Amino acid sequence: MTDKQEAAVKCPFFICSRKNTLECESVIGNAAMLSRFPSVSAMNEHVKRYCAREDGGKCPLAMNLYEKYRRLEELERAREKQRRLMYLKEF
Repeated sequence: MTDKQEAAVKCPFFICSRKNTLECESVIGNAAMLSRFPSVSAMNEHVKRYCAREDGGKCPLAMNLYEKYRRLEELERAREKQRRLMYLKEF
């Protein structure tokens, strides 16, 4: 992938690319996911179809990561609600 192609990537989970491999954020903590394609052209097709979209299109990795963050936000909202209830019970 060239610098120009990489500049076209808009997916928030993209980290970098090398030859026929994409490196993206992982659903596991601070890890990264590597996707190795059979050819550079296959990888470029994937990039055009998914990575060039800000929402990641329907990329399975992006969909899982959006779900991860949705669940984390939901959990944080529930925790905040619980903290508020605990605070109100004190008074």
